[in-house]
Amino acid sequence: DGSLTLEDFNLGGKFTKDAEELETWLDQGLGHGGFIPEELTGALLAASNLEWTGQQRFAVVITDAPCHGKDYSSCAHDVFCDRRNGLTCTGRPEMPLRTLRDQGVKVFIFHTGEAHAVSMCEKLRESEPDLIHEKVDPSETADRLVSVLKGKLQLQPLWYLLKPLTLGEAESTSPLDLAVAHDVELEDTNGKEKHKLGVDGLLFVGQRTTNPKVAVRRPLESKLDPLFERTSQQVELDRLYDAERRYFLQMAPLQPSWS
Repeated sequence: DGSLTLEDFNLGGKFTKDAEELETWLDQGLGHGGFIPEELTGALLAASNLEWTGQQRFAVVITDAPCHGKDYSSCAHDVFCDRRNGLTCTGRPEMPLRTLRDQGVKVFIFHTGEAHAVSMCEKLRESEPDLIHEKVDPSETADRLVSVLKGKLQLQPLWYLLKPLTLGEAESTSPLDLAVAHDVELEDTNGKEKHKLGVDGLLFVGQRTTNPKVAVRRPLESKLDPLFERTSQQVELDRLYDAERRYFLQMAPLQPSWS
């Protein structure tokens, strides 16, 4: 139907960080389509309507069958497909793939190696050469997905904000915002000092004759230690008080060693 637009396939999906919510969704009675063409184009259209905001954007298709359309495979189609071209009302998958590409989304297709699914992927690569498809055993799908994402994701640095305390700010600051139990290393012409931040997140540096340099050292943390350095880069502080001055300290990610 040429009158349909991308908005007509906005299925109201969303991104989630809740593993239980995702598991509940996967446990739905979605049925089993077999090896005949399935509604991949509709799924891609729905994905193209999601609110993609992250710096790293990936869409992963897991399938054992091709999409609808006689141009993509030679297998028999459902009776509700257009008899001439095998398409449904969702049209051709190239359109949502192009939309996802314009949104900066990298698309991966994991399939079981079924011949018609491979044929579809090769056809799609004619218009989307950056599309990646790979044969994956169903029992290894999760491990392979994690491996691919690790290889493609670029870990962003940890950032710390150091700023002067202003009146009334101490009471309004949430404890979750404070770098509690972190060490702050100060260096000036008199040498180096180390201070540990308490529960209030405050550090008194006193009067200085020169601009001190400061770095933050985080405590040991099992979730962060494999990913990030423990000490930030140094930044130079102004020895004169400025209530509006802000300092950002970057803690770099470790070089990945994915296997």
